[in-house]
Amino acid sequence: MNEEAVISFKGNFEVILLDGAGDFTLCPSVDDACRSYLAGTYCEDIDPDSVGSEELSSLFGQFVFLKYESNFRRVTIVTDRFGLFPLYIWRNDERIVLSSDFFVLARHYGSKSAMNWGALSDILAFNVPLNERTTLSDINVIPGASEVIIDLDTLEVCSRKLWNPAQFLLNPTLNFEEVKERLVEKFLEGIKLATAKFPVANVTLSGGADSRCLMAASLRIGKPTVAYSTGVPGSRALEYASEMAALCGVQSVCKPLDDNFVDEFELLMQGCCNSSQGMSFSSELEAMWLSQVVEPHGVLLHGAFAELYKIQKMHSYAYSIEFRTLKGRAVVELLWRRFKERYEQRRSCFAPACQAGLGHEAYKNLAGKISFYQQLVDTPGVLQLLYIEEFIGKVVKASWNMWRKRTTVMFPFAYPPLIDLILQVRTTDKIGNDFVVYLLRKTNRILAEYPDSNTGVKLGATWARREAVHVIDYVTKRLFHPKRAFEHQDFSHWLSRTPADLETVFRRYQEKRPVFDMEAIGVLMGKSRVGDDMASRTLFVLWAWILFDEKMASCKGDFKATECGKGEL
Repeated sequence: MNEEAVISFKGNFEVILLDGAGDFTLCPSVDDACRSYLAGTYCEDIDPDSVGSEELSSLFGQFVFLKYESNFRRVTIVTDRFGLFPLYIWRNDERIVLSSDFFVLARHYGSKSAMNWGALSDILAFNVPLNERTTLSDINVIPGASEVIIDLDTLEVCSRKLWNPAQFLLNPTLNFEEVKERLVEKFLEGIKLATAKFPVANVTLSGGADSRCLMAASLRIGKPTVAYSTGVPGSRALEYASEMAALCGVQSVCKPLDDNFVDEFELLMQGCCNSSQGMSFSSELEAMWLSQVVEPHGVLLHGAFAELYKIQKMHSYAYSIEFRTLKGRAVVELLWRRFKERYEQRRSCFAPACQAGLGHEAYKNLAGKISFYQQLVDTPGVLQLLYIEEFIGKVVKASWNMWRKRTTVMFPFAYPPLIDLILQVRTTDKIGNDFVVYLLRKTNRILAEYPDSNTGVKLGATWARREAVHVIDYVTKRLFHPKRAFEHQDFSHWLSRTPADLETVFRRYQEKRPVFDMEAIGVLMGKSRVGDDMASRTLFVLWAWILFDEKMASCKGDFKATECGKGEL
């Protein structure tokens, strides 16, 4: 490794920072006994050395702060509130090694590490490894809102959480009607901070509700704004995004997921593998495709975190009426139903020895996490904590890690004072889409009245109206296979058209590492060809795993990242 990429802090023992990507910058200092490094950015004009860890972690941005104090012979690490800037840690009895790049750490210190079976089981169920796991047993990720202090003379590590969302979710009693003006005020405040240092705000306009909030707020504060859109050709998403931009007089750049996208599918897969680093196997292909045309001189406003304002939309952890009276193990069982079928399908694609290793670790890990959360909050709070730590902390992190290679990215819905306020709003007021509807009506009536591409009806429409359009979409999709109701993904079409022959991909990998049940893979391919979405998504995840595993093998030389029945997968 290039010595310039290694920063060493020594006492009786040693902490090493591997910074081959040049993420960490030495901060100005007048104290020779103290050296501070910052990776990433935040919006406030604050010297990180001038504030305590709690205030530092609550700044608006994505970053890691590292301080070496030679007089105290210690290293202190502070991560941003949601842990969006990645930092991985490996240790033995003599040193601790840190890196923002998982593959760099694996290359130099993970050659003898075993595959983490629990992490892979989690990935097959949830698309991410739960908690602080990575795919290697000896490497963990440092979570968000953390202060980690390492004693260089003993190598003792002391950690504490600097922000605990459970304290806001313990008894959320705020009435939305009483705080809606404050919510809008804080959202606009976050938009101003996020865009202040940039000449233009770029918005990935999807045709849905969240991204139009970003455009509406950016226009409201008078910021030059450009809308970037992608989607399946012929879909409402593309049509609505283009029309909304035109109605608002905003420049619109569209890059549809057309045949050119399919031609580059494998290259995009490899790019996503490099940026997600095994922490998320959810698709970022569409975002990576769109990132190719985004101008880098502006700031990209990302719509993640908006689901915390409408908890019935929190992806896999969405709140529904069935959870209202459930407690204890019943919560685990109901939530696991959302993952069980796809987990069993994905697990069945592996050889028997691998299936035995995978077992039901994902279920056990989820149950353990829910059991811990239930000591702190009620069931809606449990789901929100899962969404914050396991979706935002993994999937959104992977998305940000991809986007930051191209441009600066900010998450206005994650503005800390805004998040702290919305978490205190009572559950019943966060089941609907009240905040988004109210925000749009206050900031841009045109966007407030325009239909939502996800539903085909206006925001705030009645349940009956939404369901009627949903049924029509479902029936027409089944009978005529139109693209109208598609959002951004059409995996069965993409996999059937990609120049990379999937059968060859799996066969060649199997020849090197016989970990799959090829008969089960063949069945999946047959289902994918006739439009089975779950089968297609399973093939996508398994292909992503192949690319990741091959990347790991190249990082670790002759070490085989996956090997059934030998303590490694």
